[in-house]
Amino acid sequence: MFLLETNPGPGIGLLLAFALFGNHRARKYAGNALIIHALGGIHEVYFPYVLKHPQLLVSVICGGVTGTFTFSMMHVGLRADPSPGSIITILMLTPSGWHNYIGVIAGILSSTLVSFSITAAWLAWIAPKYRHQQVDAQAVSTSNHVIVTGDAGMGSPSMGARILHDKLRRAGHNEFALTSEPINRLKNTTNATIFVRHDYLERVQAIAPDAHAIISINNYLNTPEYDHFVSEQNDLAKALGSLE
Repeated sequence: MFLLETNPGPGIGLLLAFALFGNHRARKYAGNALIIHALGGIHEVYFPYVLKHPQLLVSVICGGVTGTFTFSMMHVGLRADPSPGSIITILMLTPSGWHNYIGVIAGILSSTLVSFSITAAWLAWIAPKYRHQQVDAQAVSTSNHVIVTGDAGMGSPSMGARILHDKLRRAGHNEFALTSEPINRLKNTTNATIFVRHDYLERVQAIAPDAHAIISINNYLNTPEYDHFVSEQNDLAKALGSLE
């Protein structure tokens, strides 16, 4: 019972997998979290990794069940509840005798191995495919090229491009190449997102059939479509961040 909750093996396996196979940001912090978890006994440090990837609940559950099964089969336990639940504290509270030490270490290692294997498989093979499926399912532009087009004059596309540019920058989206071009000089429209006033929509659809999206607006200076576009980019960025 003293090893049921305090076994650090599932967390060690999960953090080790992130340290080896996670993205750059995950690898950067997983190593430090692994030391805090294994030696410091602060198990909460791996909770954010599971909360960001709820599928990995399977990893830590299977690791915990494996460790508990190993402890039971080898008839080992501790003299008292280790607090904090670090490897050092657990070994200090292990009853004397090689059988007890071997059994406790075997339980921790087996749970670590199971948790590591499932997490590593998720990070290396399943998660990338899952992430691509989720992004492909988004009806949101992933193109970095945005064009505001129309005829020159009062309320021209150049003024609309400046307004949209400012909205994107305030939201932290600096990755977009945003231009304004007259309709009769439209070029490089492949996979671009194009904003055009509604009365020119059919004309632009005929000129740029390869565009990613053509968005109709009522005017260039004050239109909710700019805010909708920025909001969609915010949602896409959050979706991508949660799957990293």
